[in-house]
Amino acid sequence: QILGKSLFDFVLESDRRNTKARLGRLVSRAGSVSFTHQIRTIKNGYRTVEWVATVVPTTGKVSAIGRDITEEIEKQKKLAISENKFKAFFESSQGLMCIHDLDGKFISVNESGAHILGYEKHELYGKGLFDIVPKKRHGLLDEYLKAIANAGYVKGQMITCAKDGTERIWMFSNVLQKDEQGELYVIGNAVDITERHALEIDLLHTKSILEQTNA
Repeated sequence: QILGKSLFDFVLESDRRNTKARLGRLVSRAGSVSFTHQIRTIKNGYRTVEWVATVVPTTGKVSAIGRDITEEIEKQKKLAISENKFKAFFESSQGLMCIHDLDGKFISVNESGAHILGYEKHELYGKGLFDIVPKKRHGLLDEYLKAIANAGYVKGQMITCAKDGTERIWMFSNVLQKDEQGELYVIGNAVDITERHALEIDLLHTKSILEQTNA
């Protein structure tokens, strides 16, 4: 069913020009070329094929090996969609979202979180948790990094020091992840509860005064 037919009888029309150009370059310059296009199947579906083609010196004919990469392309598309959704969620978060390594170094920080800390996003490049957590609490930070590496998930409260020296209190929930190369990293999600914490302290103080007045 295939022998005696042209490759172009099977190639998707929109891919034919590029395929002809690549094969024409091969014939004129010899060597080898690689190209990708979609090929029509017997059921009128399409598969994406990646080719490596060379000219056989003794015959002058083209020898080519094609690899079906349809599933790989679909996975890449789904991964790109997933990454775009995560990026949109990451950047639109009104709290502090960050990605850091197991030494606490920032890989990425969202715009809102940087501004709450008093920084522009680019100012946090090369910095990490040890740069925004007060030195008196670095021991607790060491404990957190060990815990996240061992347990894979940690939540709690942390205190940070903003660029102007003021302290902020956060409720965080962080999870350990692994990339395609097997490298571990942490996705951090924190909500600023500084004002709420201050209100709770004022409420407790007022409650104490009222109880003393009542007594």
